[in-house]
Amino acid sequence: MNLVNMSTAYHRVARFAEEGKGGCWDRHDPRIQTLEQGIREFISRLHAAEKRDPHQRSLSTLAWSYGRLGHVDLEVMQLIGEISAGWIHLFKPMELANLLWGFAKLQLSQEQLFQLAQDHILANLDSFAPRSLSVIVWAYATTRPRLDCTRLMCRSAESFAAR
Repeated sequence: MNLVNMSTAYHRVARFAEEGKGGCWDRHDPRIQTLEQGIREFISRLHAAEKRDPHQRSLSTLAWSYGRLGHVDLEVMQLIGEISAGWIHLFKPMELANLLWGFAKLQLSQEQLFQLAQDHILANLDSFAPRSLSVIVWAYATTRPRLDCTRLMCRSAESFAAR
């Protein structure tokens, strides 16, 4: 199974769990464990590869899903953060919002990822819809990274006021 299929399957698990659809999120279910192991192995290989294709959609979907489930897999999230930091400029606004939301929901602040994301957002603020921007502002306010995000918050407020 490729990363797109695994991230989609994990997203469905998170959605079903969110909607309360009958015991979908059982951490001891061998199918869930197999899926998580597949994700862990693929992300590890992706992280180790010298040349890799960007998988920003899948990475943001995984981060969102882990956050939605409240499942802290430090190894996977660390690797997702490191891989994503290298491709930050390729993320669409909602993908970036979902990525940061997943880290914030799990109370995981990856300083490098959040710094690079902030730089990218500030440079491209006009391309961020209010919905994406509000999720991003929430993520920064929630994780309270040790970086100065005052400019991001002020520019976001100005953007909201201008719309």
